[in-house]
Amino acid sequence: HAPPTQMYGRESLRGRRVEAEVAKLDSGGIALSTSSGRIFVPWQLLGLAQAPDCGGDGAALRWRVHCVDPESSTSEFSVGDRNRWVLKACRGREVVAQASGLRTGVLEIDMHVERQALLDVTISSTRPTIPMQLHLAEHLSLCLEHRQPWDKGATCLCGRAVPRVLQGGRHLDQLREAASYAARWGAMVELEAAASTVESGDSKFLAGAYVNWERRDLGMAQKGSFNVPVALARAHKLKFRGLVGQGGEMASAWLCMKEVGARRGSLPWSGHARVVQAGIVGECAELGIDDEENLKAVDGRRSITVVFEMVDEFSAPGLPDGDFVLVECVQKALSHSMQHMAIGEVNPKPPKDGTPIPHLLAREVVLGRVAPSSAMDTADLSHWKLNPSQDAGVRRALARALMLVHGPPGTGKTRTAAVLMTLMAQRNLGARCAMLFAAPTNRACDTALHCTNRLCEGHFAERLRARVEEDGDADCAICLEGEPDIVTACGH
Repeated sequence: HAPPTQMYGRESLRGRRVEAEVAKLDSGGIALSTSSGRIFVPWQLLGLAQAPDCGGDGAALRWRVHCVDPESSTSEFSVGDRNRWVLKACRGREVVAQASGLRTGVLEIDMHVERQALLDVTISSTRPTIPMQLHLAEHLSLCLEHRQPWDKGATCLCGRAVPRVLQGGRHLDQLREAASYAARWGAMVELEAAASTVESGDSKFLAGAYVNWERRDLGMAQKGSFNVPVALARAHKLKFRGLVGQGGEMASAWLCMKEVGARRGSLPWSGHARVVQAGIVGECAELGIDDEENLKAVDGRRSITVVFEMVDEFSAPGLPDGDFVLVECVQKALSHSMQHMAIGEVNPKPPKDGTPIPHLLAREVVLGRVAPSSAMDTADLSHWKLNPSQDAGVRRALARALMLVHGPPGTGKTRTAAVLMTLMAQRNLGARCAMLFAAPTNRACDTALHCTNRLCEGHFAERLRARVEEDGDADCAICLEGEPDIVTACGH
């Protein structure tokens, strides 16, 4: 039968708000019927705290939402029955909510949905089978746009400019330029960071942030800012910072914003934004990746000013009617921020004093500037009992800035690496140098370390034995001093 679908009063260029009837509930998701067609919403789009309990003609859904009221104190934190909503969507009826306002803490939402219940959703104006928002209660809506799988959800947060950077940088010659390399790889990190952060479901909601909107210049993105007390940011691990320079980073975090206090039944303003700056009010310095520890020493009564710019293609036109918005903070993982820092080292700013940019082997490697070399080390390596291919690999690695040694399992790559590390350690004696050995697993590192340790012990024990025999003395000088710290010919 035709579902009783109603159009609400406000419609934007992007979406329209409708009542949709629950047509089907199964283990994969929920099917909704509207006058424009059928919509299927997979459960993962809802950001549920656990898998839904589907049985008969109904389903039990549960969310856990971390909320922070910017006006609250650090001692306020409501959990359990003190911060719980119960929602019921019965057959032929709208959602009935036993819900209070959003308060600081972990809000638990339990919702029972039956077939033929009426849900309040926003759908796309141009593609009515695409769901955009699920309105749970007067104070809270869930964005379904940026929760879409991988590239769709990531593009919603980052904007279409990021995929365009990838599409425009396919020429190999462009990747030999530091700026083009940083832009392309930075865009790839940006998309991966947005997608994985949304999938982790670790976002936090700022309930009622007061936004200062800047005057918009022609051709520029709409900018705005809001303040978060330092004490609350520390207590709830809200990490805001500026952009990593030269690393192709376009956002240090992302925001999903919704108008607070919109007229019931109307379509509230909503939009997506990227965080581009953050700093302590009254101080000129911008917060960076390393400033999380520094915040511990800042007076908790101070505030962090967070500056953002809107992603126009995934935001409603204009500005909200009021000054307060509900802000869902989607924070970038530290690992992706560090990738931007590494890319920034490939694309550094020229020094202000006019001196050349310091040499960096990694930069030469990724930009394809390492010159071919035929250099071979001429040291006597017979003691190490290497086969011809291992011997050639060690000699080339000792003589060149970069060397790739590869081979199938069982060909002695780990032992070759151990010999190479021991030889480098010998040549580093007396210099302030160190070596870094990296491997995909801890076990691989442990194996290489164990092999290196055995080689060192055997090698130096043999050298000591040879020296004792040459001197004709049964005791070595280290033994005579007492407390030797290496294996000696005397067995100490």
